Amino acid sequence: MFDKLKQLQNLQSQAQRMKNELAQEKIQVENHGLKLTITGDQKIIDLQLNPELSFEDNQKYLIDLINQAINNVQKLMADKAKSMINLPF
Repeated sequence: MFDKLKQLQNLQSQAQRMKNELAQEKIQVENHGLKLTITGDQKIIDLQLNPELSFEDNQKYLIDLINQAINNVQKLMADKAKSMINLPF
């Protein structure tokens, strides 16, 4: 029973370490003159719109940019998780 508790504590410790590391990561994506910077824990920290585009175009490209950033963060999270628990794939 104590082994299981120790394993659980180790897993919690690894998860917290991963969360802290992800918060330090910054991912920047660009598209059509728009720039978005997001942290590894999915917090948007900077956004630059393209003043030469219409509101509608900025909105359309921003949606694409956010989806791209989220996808990049998810890949980063998966890579970190794999490296922390030593999965063989």
